[in-house]
Order: sequence, then C-alpha cells, then structure tokens
Amino acid sequence: MKDEKLRKLAKTSDLQIFLNNLFPAIFQGTAQKAYMESTERYTRIFEDQGKFNMIRDELAKVILREVRNGK
Repeated sequence: MKDEKLRKLAKTSDLQIFLNNLFPAIFQGTAQKAYMESTERYTRIFEDQGKFNMIRDELAKVILREVRNGK
C-alpha cells in the first residue's frame, strides 16, 4: 500500500487487468523479499502454488478496494 506505483496502477486499472497482469509480478517480488527475511513463515506459501495464487489474488482485491476508497 505504500508503493506509489502500486497505488497508481490500482487507481487506473480494472480488477482483471490488475489481478492478472500487473499485480502478480509485484506480489512475487514482495513475497520473495519477505521470504528471505523470514524463511520459516513463508515456506508453506511457496510450496503450495494454489495457496500462493489464492493469497495473491485476494490481496490484489483488497489493495484495489482500499486504494479506490482513499485509504
């Protein structure tokens, strides 16, 4: 939410474009960074592609909603 580029994309993109084209790369990079900082906590997310995708997609929806509501 603090990333200005992410906020701009969330304001100007519809859900499907944000979810399928823009957010996955942002999420992947952020998740990898967090993983390196706390390996044990994130291991389960990276081991299960379905879980990874579900968390990514739900987080994208929340970010889009929050940014559009001015938070």
